[in-house]
Amino acid sequence: MSDHRSTNVDFGKLRMIQIAALLEGATVFVVVLFLFNQLPPSDWVIGLMAFALAGIFYGAAFYFGCLLLVPKLNDYIIGDRTVIKGSDVTMETDLQETENPELNKWINSYAFARNLFGMGILPVVLLIGLYLFA
Repeated sequence: MSDHRSTNVDFGKLRMIQIAALLEGATVFVVVLFLFNQLPPSDWVIGLMAFALAGIFYGAAFYFGCLLLVPKLNDYIIGDRTVIKGSDVTMETDLQETENPELNKWINSYAFARNLFGMGILPVVLLIGLYLFA
C-alpha cells in the first residue's frame, strides 16, 4: 500500500528547521557557559547543565518548527505512553512506518525532539518553581 502523505512533506524545509534548531542549541550552550564565566568549560557541572539546556532548546526549536511549518509529521505519531521500569521513567512513542526510508528518518527525528523537549522541560519548570517560591 502506498503512502500518499509522503509527497506532502518538504524535506528541504525539514533540513532548514534542523539546522536552525542545531544553531539555537549551540548558541544556548555557548551563552550559558559565557554567563557562568566558564569559557572554556572548567567545571563539568556547569558544562553538563549547559549541554542539558542546549538539548532542551534544540528539542523545542525542532519540535515547534516542525509543528508550525511541516504539520504533516504529526500525522505519523500514533500515540505516547509513559513506561515505569523500576526507578526509570521513559516516554515511548508509537510511530506509523512508511515505505519511504527518508521520511521514516524525519519522523523518528521529530519524535525524538518531541520527547526530548517533553521530558526535559519538566525538571526545568520544577526547578524554576522551587527557585521562585521556596
